[in-house]
Amino acid sequence: MDKLYIIIICHVLNFNQASFNKNFGFSDIKSDTIALYNTQFKSTGVYIGKFNDNIVIASPEYVTDFFIKKSSKFKAELIKMFPKNQITILLLSSATDLYGYCLMKNSVTQRIRCGADLETYINKGNLLPEENQLKDLYPFSEEETKEFHKKNSKAEIKRLEQNEIGVRVTKLLLLRYFGKNYTEVNNNFNKILMTQISE
Repeated sequence: MDKLYIIIICHVLNFNQASFNKNFGFSDIKSDTIALYNTQFKSTGVYIGKFNDNIVIASPEYVTDFFIKKSSKFKAELIKMFPKNQITILLLSSATDLYGYCLMKNSVTQRIRCGADLETYINKGNLLPEENQLKDLYPFSEEETKEFHKKNSKAEIKRLEQNEIGVRVTKLLLLRYFGKNYTEVNNNFNKILMTQISE
């Protein structure tokens, strides 16, 4: 995936979409369902679907709310509605090497990291298993490394490494929720049907 704008609310029982829409001021737009994969290329709109016992929300606007310092109404309402659930937010855009992952549980942010253009903007909380998995892995090939050394300082190369690891962790987190490998994840992204609930 080159783009990711998703919120995953885990282990949701007795979900009522009408109540959800009312709480957030969304209306159930009468349109055909769309695959989760295709929602990732929409620049506007909010889409909702279900996979196993997880609720999946796709929205560039509301995903980015979780990576800004100022708390938004949407973020506050989501935590209020699902105070005990684990909520995972994944953000990725290959155009600017933008990545972000945020994991919350019991209304508390346990881990959040976000960066782009070789800068890390937020980095708080304990490392995730996925981060520990990649901690000692050098993310670039020998050929790429030689090329980097021709054009960049040691500090810039370090930032390149950290940015690449951030992107890889974001993608690795997909395996927690959508499949055992990336082929299965892509298949499920094409199978999960989403309903548009806001323009």
